[in-house]
Amino acid sequence: MKVKKSSDYALHVLVYKVRHRTKFLTTSSAIAKAKGIPNRCKLLIEESLTKYKWQISVSFLR
Repeated sequence: MKVKKSSDYALHVLVYKVRHRTKFLTTSSAIAKAKGIPNRCKLLIEESLTKYKWQISVSFLR
């Protein structure tokens, strides 16, 4: 079975979130850096996971 690169990255993100589950928020940049996910894919993955309710997205204004 072939898995798209974006699906592979999304699975890496979900596994990371399960293994590093704490009461503190983790940024998508920190996860991407830890798992070696390119920046261009990072936002698309986060968008998809939020859209299908696999995660909750929190935005902070600076």
